[in-house]
Amino acid sequence: MLAKILLVPNTVTAIKHAVTQISEARKDNALYPVQILMPTADSLHIVRKRLENTMGIYLYQFYALGQHVLDAAGISVQWLDETATRRLVHHILQDLHNQGKLTSFDAVWDKPGFTQAMLNWLREMKAQGISPEEFEANAPHAENPRDAQLLLLYQQYQAFLQENALSDSDGLLWLAAEALENDPLLLQGEGLIIALGFDQFTPIQTRILRAYGERFDHFAVYLPWDNSRTEESLVHTRLREVRADLANIFPEIKSVALADSSETNPNLRQLQGLLFEDQENMDCAVAIKAYATPSRETEVRIALRE
Repeated sequence: MLAKILLVPNTVTAIKHAVTQISEARKDNALYPVQILMPTADSLHIVRKRLENTMGIYLYQFYALGQHVLDAAGISVQWLDETATRRLVHHILQDLHNQGKLTSFDAVWDKPGFTQAMLNWLREMKAQGISPEEFEANAPHAENPRDAQLLLLYQQYQAFLQENALSDSDGLLWLAAEALENDPLLLQGEGLIIALGFDQFTPIQTRILRAYGERFDHFAVYLPWDNSRTEESLVHTRLREVRADLANIFPEIKSVALADSSETNPNLRQLQGLLFEDQENMDCAVAIKAYATPSRETEVRIALRE
């Protein structure tokens, strides 16, 4: 397998290069299989329009890829949708309240916003691959009432899913990762796999990339990267970690920097040049703030609020 990290300045350049790469791969075989993995439905729609109705090209988000893996493995799972999952979390909170097991959360357990906050927390745990047992072993729940209540919620949530042969979205990815790791021949074949539009991967997604990507001829990851800055630049902090993780997954992976093939608005280009630079090099250093956030959603909310 040939693996590459393609360092791109923007999504436009990434999509243009990906389309060209697909054309090159299909020179001798018009039906050479190609799979494209993207983070959102909107991004998939953009690429689908560029490719039109080309046959033999399959576009996935991680959840759809997970379902594809389970179908191929013959593993039947009933998948809870967003509404059903939120109702389950609310029901468990109500049950804990009725049993008097909620303390610090008791005043807000029935608020819709709190149910969503708990659902987001459960997703974060599962996206990071942290089981209830691992949380119990590492969280200071014995001394911290808040962590003790979170543990109860997580335990009852997982118990309900397991007892009823159900899975939420991230649980489906757990099962898909295990299916790939347990059967090296599952979905083995020729083809090109492209991961496009990501700037990070969760531990569960990384497990799937490792197990799935090595089954095919070519694997390419398009990673945002500003080639006009040094590798140590602050803007590359998270991306350096992603590159390191990919290098651990695929030891022989090569990095290739791509030139900007898009037409960027001059004002946006100037703003891009000022963002994330060292404070001592900026005139308005006092205006720079740094936030540590638990998720991309929280990060975006803070950025929009600012």
